[in-house]
Amino acid sequence: MQDTITLIVTVGGFLFAMYSAYILYKNPTPFFPTSRKKIRKMIAFAELKPTDIVMDLGSGDGRIVLMCADSVQQAIGIEINRGLCYWGKMMAVLTNKKNAVFIVQDFWETDISHVDVLMLFCIKSEMAGLKEKIQKEMKPGSRVVSNIFSFPNWSPKKTDKNVYLYEVPK
Repeated sequence: MQDTITLIVTVGGFLFAMYSAYILYKNPTPFFPTSRKKIRKMIAFAELKPTDIVMDLGSGDGRIVLMCADSVQQAIGIEINRGLCYWGKMMAVLTNKKNAVFIVQDFWETDISHVDVLMLFCIKSEMAGLKEKIQKEMKPGSRVVSNIFSFPNWSPKKTDKNVYLYEVPK
């Protein structure tokens, strides 16, 4: 019996390690949950309006999307990790956030042209490429709120404790 338990734990640990390595390979940005306090600051920076469409690139467990949903027309989470995306979908149903949508997708392949406010946490090495995508695809005057990392060669309109607000140039 002890040998069976040891085998199950060993195989389970190996499978978990392999899955973790695969997720890190597919998604180099790790999941770091953002605190509610920081999300409230990000929302305040964005000055959300009832007509806004908000998108969180790399939405993780969906907490930013869910906190924005009551204040906007639509809140969209883009997440490459299926498990986290499905968690967000489940939480949207449980909290009755009918305007919260979660999509399993690589954010590099996501259309952001219709988005009024873009929320994100992205690793520093990806910020320059993401800046190009944003300035090419988003409407002038759209707002971008970045958690932790700033964009190179783009001055924020407002910043406080690693939260940065940008406006897409006209």
